[in-house]
Amino acid sequence: MNVLIKNATLVNADTSERADLLTRDGIIERIAPNIELPEDPSVEIINAAGHYVIPGGVDVHTHLNIDVGIAQSCDDFYSGTVSAACGGTTTIVDHMGFGPAGCSLHHQLERYHAFARDKAVIDYSFHGTIQHIDDSIL
Repeated sequence: MNVLIKNATLVNADTSERADLLTRDGIIERIAPNIELPEDPSVEIINAAGHYVIPGGVDVHTHLNIDVGIAQSCDDFYSGTVSAACGGTTTIVDHMGFGPAGCSLHHQLERYHAFARDKAVIDYSFHGTIQHIDDSIL
């Protein structure tokens, strides 16, 4: 999808300015005070005068699909990422729960990739802990 957002107030970490923003295939191609394009039916034009365009947020510590034995999260990767997207968050870094005792270093990573596959609607990554050290982990 190609989109030209015109007359917006673009907000970044260090500035805000009135400008136009052109995306092609979901990637920002150009930002300029006034972008004029030849007639192109593949470009949707949005007049955002009086509106702000801000970068999506990143939530660096979520708990989706987590089960700690005595409690389990109510959100999975679908409901949790839909909720995040509705609030303007475009990326999460999920904290993986502990795996079974003695599991391989990649056990939980593989499990959480399976949880997220075909369910997450935004970008995601993982972080966790090394729950034990042995020769195979090292």
